[in-house]
Amino acid sequence: MNSLKAVYYCFSTIVVLVPSLLHAQSIRYDRVDFMDNPSWDDVLDIAQRSDKIIFLDGYTSWCAPCKKMEKEVFTRPEVANYFNQKFINVKYDMEGRQGDELKDKYGVKVFPTYLLLHREAWKSTGLWVPIRLEMSFLNGRKWP
Repeated sequence: MNSLKAVYYCFSTIVVLVPSLLHAQSIRYDRVDFMDNPSWDDVLDIAQRSDKIIFLDGYTSWCAPCKKMEKEVFTRPEVANYFNQKFINVKYDMEGRQGDELKDKYGVKVFPTYLLLHREAWKSTGLWVPIRLEMSFLNGRKWP
């Protein structure tokens, strides 16, 4: 009887821990896991299926603050942990073909530019639009 209990507890532990470990391995904690210059249609599709907000990093190859953010901020474990769990993280070279289209679409004029694009706006307008973060914070709204 005791060996049956031991097997039961061992099996129960495995059933509880294995899914947690598999999930933990799928999320990077050492840096923000960006998709680099992906198809915009693919990003929108992933965001709709995952029900997540898109975090867009608009950079250029010559932008010193962009490089500093990449090296010093996006590699911080607490930043990586939060962003990798909450957002679809994408980065676009704003001088590339897709980046140039997004730059025009969202009125990007300085670098780096960081946009959070929310799915609720897409549902009502057909466009993913930037979230007005300053208003969210001023109104005491916790986001996201």
